[in-house]
Amino acid sequence: MKTITSNILLFLASLFFLAWSQAVSDVPLSIKSGSVKLSGGSTLHDWSASTSNISGTFEVDAGQFDKPVSEMTSLFKKTEVRIPVTSLHSGTKGLDENMYEALKSGQYSNIKYSLLESSVSGGNMWIKGNLTIAGVQKTIEMNVKINKDNNGNLKISGTKDLYMTDFGIEPPSVMFGTIKADNQVTISFNLTLGK
Repeated sequence: MKTITSNILLFLASLFFLAWSQAVSDVPLSIKSGSVKLSGGSTLHDWSASTSNISGTFEVDAGQFDKPVSEMTSLFKKTEVRIPVTSLHSGTKGLDENMYEALKSGQYSNIKYSLLESSVSGGNMWIKGNLTIAGVQKTIEMNVKINKDNNGNLKISGTKDLYMTDFGIEPPSVMFGTIKADNQVTISFNLTLGK
């Protein structure tokens, strides 16, 4: 009976240690600053819309985060990002309204991103994740730049070309189709994350 009890206690202690180790090795980060910009062209002129209203969950490996960027091999354990569609502004009311309608903001209020996997090498990070726009989820891959500022905050920036039709979005048009947005859109972002 003593042996069984000892084994149970040892098993429970092992589980506790594993859970504690996992908790210690994951460091939550918060957004210190950031922006996201969508830009594209049309038959009339180029356009862009941006926002600094970004929220999400960021967890990194403590052992990696404390290293110089040049020595990192991995970093993020969990990343989830949300951007309210109606926080994107171009400076032109009519363009904003057309954009919100195209992105189906009434039904899908957020653009979402969830990281699946990543790797780091020499200040560059390869990421693969699920991007959801207008209710349609696509897995995308991209290369981003990472570095640290003087306060030890992590700075991340990247750019990715996307196509509206990949997300079930018909490029907006006005004036009976004589003015139409290009299908290709470029999304660019920069984030500063810290403890």
